[in-house]
Amino acid sequence: MSRGNAKIIIVFFMAVSMITGCAGHEKTEDISSTAPLAIETAKQTAPEPAGTKEVEIVPPDTMPVSASDTAQPRQLASETIKQEEIKAMDGQVKKAALQTIYFDYDMYIIRDSEKDNLAMNAKWLSANKTAKVRIEGHADERGEEEYNLALGDKRARGVKNYLQSMGIDQERLSTLSYGEERPAAQGQDETAWAKNRRVEFKLIN
Repeated sequence: MSRGNAKIIIVFFMAVSMITGCAGHEKTEDISSTAPLAIETAKQTAPEPAGTKEVEIVPPDTMPVSASDTAQPRQLASETIKQEEIKAMDGQVKKAALQTIYFDYDMYIIRDSEKDNLAMNAKWLSANKTAKVRIEGHADERGEEEYNLALGDKRARGVKNYLQSMGIDQERLSTLSYGEERPAAQGQDETAWAKNRRVEFKLIN
């Protein structure tokens, strides 16, 4: 090979090397320049991980209340009121079921006209076997206080004995005399006195 040809070959290889080097450099620059854009695009299009979505926090006092939340307390309150009403009515029925027994002046013997009422009381006590009653004797204001206490006691005991004769257990019956201390009616005439000569029944359980 001649020296001239050798020079030509060397120059050719140098030229190829330079061209190859420039091409590689340009390719590197292209990758580096497009890389940030690719990363930014990936950030924008990537789905958000589960559980990272922002949630609006609502204060407790502004949270809506469903109909079921309010219905239950109202229902419980309504049931409580009904139970109280039933209890009050039950007490009134029991009180009304036991008739007051009235007496003649200065007497503790049971009137014939009052025996039907006593029979009704006995029937009620028989139907309500757990009920216990206190039989309270009263007198009008005429007479001495001690005398009226004794008279009220005789009236209460007379009624108790009559109920026992009709089959009511004496353990369910107790007596107490108030004499003239608790009048049912105020006044100083026969109308008031007739209402005060009496025996009343009070449930004690």
